[in-house]
Amino acid sequence: MKKQSKEPIRKIASERTRKTFPRKMTLLAILMMVCIASLALALFLPETLILTVPFLVAPSVFAFMAVNTVLDMPIPNDEIGFFMMFKLYFSRFFFGCFKMLKAFLIALLWVFVITFVASMVFFLLNQDLLNAMSALIESVPQEEMATELIKLMESNNNYNLFMILSNAASLFVGFFVFTHHAMIEGFKYYFNFLAKAPILAQDLNTISRPTFKKIRKPFYKDYYKCVWFIPILMLVGYVGGVALAFFFLDVDVIQLSVIGLFGSLLTTMFAIPYYFDCTLQIFKKYHNEYINNFVKLSMDTLKEMKKNEEISKEKEKEIIDFLEEQKQKNEDNKKK
Repeated sequence: MKKQSKEPIRKIASERTRKTFPRKMTLLAILMMVCIASLALALFLPETLILTVPFLVAPSVFAFMAVNTVLDMPIPNDEIGFFMMFKLYFSRFFFGCFKMLKAFLIALLWVFVITFVASMVFFLLNQDLLNAMSALIESVPQEEMATELIKLMESNNNYNLFMILSNAASLFVGFFVFTHHAMIEGFKYYFNFLAKAPILAQDLNTISRPTFKKIRKPFYKDYYKCVWFIPILMLVGYVGGVALAFFFLDVDVIQLSVIGLFGSLLTTMFAIPYYFDCTLQIFKKYHNEYINNFVKLSMDTLKEMKKNEEISKEKEKEIIDFLEEQKQKNEDNKKK
């Protein structure tokens, strides 16, 4: 690996984005078409996001990320590379590293907490509605209670406005949390992109856990120094989309949020190439840490296999030589 520059990462990333921007445009256009098509479908069938995000959007993001890694090299046919990597995303070397189920569950928890807290605050500030609900509960038969409560709340303008704003806000937070966690988990992909031979996704996850735990604090310091403005762009776009839909379109709360996501996509679209140039440069800074853990865990596995007599002496020597070579290269890089 080349010596890591002493220049700020955001400056190196900006320069790389500038130099490779023309080649990125076609790849970005493909990625945007996939995202826009997925959101357009979600505008009418929101549940389709359960399929389009993991099976269309995630592989497209992965493909952009992968091809972007080599865009400063004179390699032709970027579009072919994009679709090749889209297909390879589902291989055992890459599938599962975004950890989208984990990201979804964390995002869902945030949505629940925000909705719950906001509801508590709303009813504390609207005692008249709360009292009316209490009176209704005492006077209406149990079998009619749910219907009457819904009618009462829907007739309250403050409640209707609160539902729109709280749902839109909580869904944005959920979207941001999901995206953030998936992208941070996807950071480990660079290990395979930069390796001569990729390792299995399961092994990559194993290497990443202790390594990221070790570099977490300096990583986030570098990360937010580079991309601090992107969450702001996401929020501005989302608020703009929601406001536009609220005042000029007749849509429900879910459609309102989907239009907000369109707004986020539009305001962050041209920051996407820079974002992945930043994460690439950040990974290069911490690449040695990943190599060290790779060598250590491989040695531990090798010892276990030798102990259980699951490997021949010839194969053992071949693996040890390879790992020692990786270790030596890593030490040489540190001295540069």
